Amino acid sequence: GSMQLTLCTAGGRQLIVPEALPEWTKRDLHLASPGLAEVSPLATQIFLGQCELDGSTTLAELGATTGACLTLVFTPAVRVVTASGLDARVWEFPSGRTLSVLKERDHGICFVVFSRGGAQVLTGSRDAAKLWCASSGKCLHTFELLIPGSVWANQDCSTFATFAPDGAAVIAACDQHRAKIWCTSSGKCLHALSGHQNYVYSVACSPDGSRAITGSFDATAKIWDSRSGMCVLTLEGHRGAVTRAVFSPDGSKMVTGSLDDTARLWCAVSGECLRVFDVANDFVDFASGGSRVLTVSRRRDYAALWCCATGEEHGLGFVCLYALSPDGTKVMTSSDMGTSVWCASSGELLSQTSGDGAGARVEREGSSGTEASGQGTGVSVESEALRRTGEGEDDAGGASPRCLFSEPVE
Repeated sequence: GSMQLTLCTAGGRQLIVPEALPEWTKRDLHLASPGLAEVSPLATQIFLGQCELDGSTTLAELGATTGACLTLVFTPAVRVVTASGLDARVWEFPSGRTLSVLKERDHGICFVVFSRGGAQVLTGSRDAAKLWCASSGKCLHTFELLIPGSVWANQDCSTFATFAPDGAAVIAACDQHRAKIWCTSSGKCLHALSGHQNYVYSVACSPDGSRAITGSFDATAKIWDSRSGMCVLTLEGHRGAVTRAVFSPDGSKMVTGSLDDTARLWCAVSGECLRVFDVANDFVDFASGGSRVLTVSRRRDYAALWCCATGEEHGLGFVCLYALSPDGTKVMTSSDMGTSVWCASSGELLSQTSGDGAGARVEREGSSGTEASGQGTGVSVESEALRRTGEGEDDAGGASPRCLFSEPVE
């Protein structure tokens, strides 16, 4: 039979649901609750004790009985930028409200990056990067890149630029085998990071913003002092282009991915190579607080988690789409067989749904953006966002659509 439930918010507000049914899911509870019918279920979390009512879980499976008091938490708003062809659009998520349209006049948009908090957006084309106000759509500054088309054509361009953690600077790959650091307030170039012998493929910042790392076609990665622009370390050992280089969350380690089908773990202080992971990779990043490395190969459709301490591999199987949760604790993989969510620390399979693998790969930009992942399993947010924004298809220019989530809006 039916039961009466109470939803309690952190502010002390109480919502009474007089006739809830045991087979109801979170969406059903939303539709029946006063004041929640117009709120997307993605904008809330509902708990009974420490257990969350999420996805297809029913009230009966949660253990709710008549008279139960459930905790209602409203999740912070985030911003979403979707880019395809000559346009990028900034949306509010989960409401789906359009905030601004960013117009690129000359070349298609190849990458998008959010500043921390989502106040600014950096877009990149073949000849320039542009800094925009996310709310108004006003172009604040233009930074010259002039990277040859052959480089763009053969690289996942999401690695080409990033914001400093405090948002005061932008670092981007540019011409003449260099990267540059620009001031976001004045638009002036602060430093040109010169020293590579071939084009720069990847840039990233340390968590405290004091250092930057660049990966290059010359098979090296270099560490730079962000304040002086001086090179302090050169990481050598790869036999192919370094396509991705990132710092661990505590800044003590770095991982690089290369076209030589290896990923390497490095000490950020000495530059010593700590481990070599023999795996084809197009994406590498730290997971589980820096204790694991995630590698994904789109060439072989394979993903794996690696233990930094032992080098042990935990394969995640055949992968078409992937995402890493913002806190690095979960990995989502998707294929024709369905979608799986894994614990990043243990490699344990947490949940699995069957399906056709439809969805969108969502770019991760270090501290400058987050994947399409909720605080629960982190599986359903990306498809919901694309349904709301309507950006599931290619448009002018035939460019592959990109979707990036900001951190919670400040």
